[in-house]
Amino acid sequence: MILIFSLTLVSAQNKLEVNTVQEKYSGGENITLRISLYDSSNNLVNDNVLVSINSSDNKRNFELSLPSNKISEVDLGKNAPFGYWKVNARYLDKNTGEIAESNAIFFVEANDLAQLELNGDNLTVKNIGNTVYTKTLQIVIGDTIGTKTIEDLAVGESITFRLIAPDGDYNIKITDGTTTISREKVALTGEVIGVLDERLSNPSPGITGSIGNKSLFNNTFVYIFIIAVFVAGILLAVENNYRKKLGKM
Repeated sequence: MILIFSLTLVSAQNKLEVNTVQEKYSGGENITLRISLYDSSNNLVNDNVLVSINSSDNKRNFELSLPSNKISEVDLGKNAPFGYWKVNARYLDKNTGEIAESNAIFFVEANDLAQLELNGDNLTVKNIGNTVYTKTLQIVIGDTIGTKTIEDLAVGESITFRLIAPDGDYNIKITDGTTTISREKVALTGEVIGVLDERLSNPSPGITGSIGNKSLFNNTFVYIFIIAVFVAGILLAVENNYRKKLGKM
């Protein structure tokens, strides 16, 4: 009789789990990771686990070695891009050479935030949030109120404007609804109350047509005046021509 024995080898596979304590995080907030590592018998294994964290646009990537079976906080840095991020945890068992992996996803909320600075008559707006900045500034110069719309200011980018007003000292307040600055007795010069784009020699076309009761750049009035002069010239020419015809009769 021949006896045949069958032997089944069971691989001692580790089990790895990674998850975030929260599903959503605000911009600039540290994320919290819980990493759990078990052996094939579901006993906890304490070791370091390689963790990679990537933003959805792949502009931010982190490679970390974090301890298992502990809660770890990770700083994504300022202006961490908003949107979904992916976490990949990977553990290599040095004894068996086997690899265990686990993934998790979390969301960083948009932080539409700007820094407002007023140096003399220069207003600088810098995007210190984590998404493109598009907002309308409320600008108070003395007793007059106006607006300036900032569009598509990239993260980290800044833009500078110059405040103008008839020569004098003015109290100024500027807000975008989230950030507010105010200054007293700011010396301004100019012929009208308004805001000039320092990148251009002419007033920015994005400036609101009026602040309070005073015109910023009253192009409409200029156009009407030019048309009126042109029409008056035509009428005068017609009248002169008509008079000449009457003189010949």
